[in-house]
Amino acid sequence: DFYIWRDPVNGHEPNNWGSFFSGPAWTYDTKTQQYYLHLFAKEQPDLNWANPQVRQAVFKMMNWWAKQGIDGFRMDVISLLSKPDGLPDGPQAPNAPYGDGGSLVANGKHEHEYLREMNQQVLSKYDWITVGETAGVTIDQAAKYANLDGNELNMVFQFEHMGLDNNRDRV
Repeated sequence: DFYIWRDPVNGHEPNNWGSFFSGPAWTYDTKTQQYYLHLFAKEQPDLNWANPQVRQAVFKMMNWWAKQGIDGFRMDVISLLSKPDGLPDGPQAPNAPYGDGGSLVANGKHEHEYLREMNQQVLSKYDWITVGETAGVTIDQAAKYANLDGNELNMVFQFEHMGLDNNRDRV
């Protein structure tokens, strides 16, 4: 239960989500006869953050690195930890091969709960810097991740700004 597994639906993927890297966000495993979720590469299955054992294993690994003397963590797509209940189909543009699962996952309902738990059990114990990539968040949402209370991350960054100059009429 460390990863997100689902049975096939009518012989196909459990929902219409596409991977951010291309193709479906699900890969069939012949051994289990189930699909596993990977929002990115099939070699990067999504961890099941809803499982407390997963969170504890991640925190244990983070504490191990802290004891090795690292100066902080850069957390990739940290805003995509919490998945929606039931993993429903995502909105799908006409003629698009897959639906947008990312819009359903970004800033999920347990996202901040998981990060506060991480902060309490790991991050707040060390004098270091934490930065999280927060894809799909607004400025107001970003303030919740890197707030003055210090109960989640020190700072966040996004890549959405990279396309600002692609259409000067929008700037």
